[in-house]
Amino acid sequence: MSEDFFSNTPESDLPTEPFITSEPPKTTNSLAITALVLGIVGILGSWIPIFNIGSIVMAILALIFGIITLSKATRENIGKGFPITGIVLGGLTLIIAILMNIFFFIGVNEFSNELTNTEQPAKISDYNDFFDDFDDFDNFDSDALATQLADMTTDEFVDYFHDFTDDYDKAAKAYQKNPDNDELFDNFLTLDSQYDLIDTRLEELEDEFSEEQKTQIDKDLKRIMESTDLFGKDELENLTA
Repeated sequence: MSEDFFSNTPESDLPTEPFITSEPPKTTNSLAITALVLGIVGILGSWIPIFNIGSIVMAILALIFGIITLSKATRENIGKGFPITGIVLGGLTLIIAILMNIFFFIGVNEFSNELTNTEQPAKISDYNDFFDDFDDFDNFDSDALATQLADMTTDEFVDYFHDFTDDYDKAAKAYQKNPDNDELFDNFLTLDSQYDLIDTRLEELEDEFSEEQKTQIDKDLKRIMESTDLFGKDELENLTA
C-alpha cells in the first residue's frame, strides 16, 4: 500500500530539501592593502617633526586609496576592513603630524627669540635719527626731541611711545643680562633721559587722547615701569643726579 501511495503522488507534492545560497567570500585588492600599509607606516613616523612630512604624504595617499576602494567595495565584493583602517590611520597621521610640526616650530621660535635676546642684546634703534650715537649720555639732543614731540599728533605720539617702550624694555633686559657692558649702560641712560621728555609731553596731551589710545599708553607705561625695575631705579637715580 505504501508503494501505491508514493507511485500515485505527483512529484511536485513530494518533500524536497531547502535550497541554501551563500555569498561568495569577500576579496581584497592592491589598493586596499596599500591604503592599510601606508596608514600603518605613516602613523609610526608621524611623531617626528620635520621628518613626518613623509608621513603626511603617506596619509594623504592612504586616504585616497582607501576612499577609492570603498567606493567600489560593494560592486566588486571587496572587503571594507582594510580600506577603512587605512582611512582612519591616514586621518590620525595627518592630525598628529600637523600638530607635532606646529608645536615644534613654536618651540623653535621661542628658543630663537630667547637666544637672540641673550646673544645680541646691544641692538637698539636710533629713534628716527634724533641722536646718532648711544655711546655718550651727554650727546643726546634734548631740544631736538622736545621739538619733535611737540609737533606730533596724538596718533603719532602713541605710535612713537609704543616704539620707544619696545626699545626701553629691550635695553633694560640687555643691561640686566650684561651688567658689565658700558655701552648698554650708556644706552639705557640715554633712553631714560628721553623718557623724562616723553613723560612731560604725555601729561600735556592727556586730555586729547581717545579711550583706545589711553588703553595703549597704560599698557606701555606698565612695561616702562617693569623695565625700570629690571635695571634698578635707585641705581639710575643716583647715577643721573
